[in-house]
Amino acid sequence: MELEWLKKSLGSACSRAATVGYARGSDCGIKAMLVLAITRSVIYAHKKRQQDAVDEDEGLLLRLLDEENTRHPFYGTRRMTQYLHGLGYVINRKRVQRLMRTLGLAGPNTSKQHPQHIVIRLC
Repeated sequence: MELEWLKKSLGSACSRAATVGYARGSDCGIKAMLVLAITRSVIYAHKKRQQDAVDEDEGLLLRLLDEENTRHPFYGTRRMTQYLHGLGYVINRKRVQRLMRTLGLAGPNTSKQHPQHIVIRLC
């Protein structure tokens, strides 16, 4: 019961934080925070909630990449990007690289020799 006022003030501060459109390092964002009487922590908390929604989308992409890697472990980032484009996702190859690194996935290393390969030295 004592925290009712806190919930109310945080709720109104979060709605005001959404109106600021705070950009890091911008003077107008800081001035807007002063005028609306909100702190930076409220802005960061609001941004974190927005990032959590993005994380749900990334979770779906991670699951799709993991499933496809189970089926085709020799696919690299370019082929995985084509696979996701085929499913209707608009995604950049560099984002696929980052997601595959997160999962610890890697395509085949074609530059490394097989250990059973015989090397004949001429010198």
